[in-house]
Amino acid sequence: MKSWNHLVDQAIEAKENIKGLPEEDMYAFIEVIDRKIPNMSSQLKEFLVMF
Repeated sequence: MKSWNHLVDQAIEAKENIKGLPEEDMYAFIEVIDRKIPNMSSQLKEFLVMF
């Protein structure tokens, strides 16, 4: 099992890469998360986007 630290680091890196995107691009980002990780909780998705 991957460590949570590694996953959090990846989330932070991803967030840095998408900072400042227009709102419609943020929705597209969430759609990609939905496709790649369909069982991710909505709370976790919101955390990743609002981080």
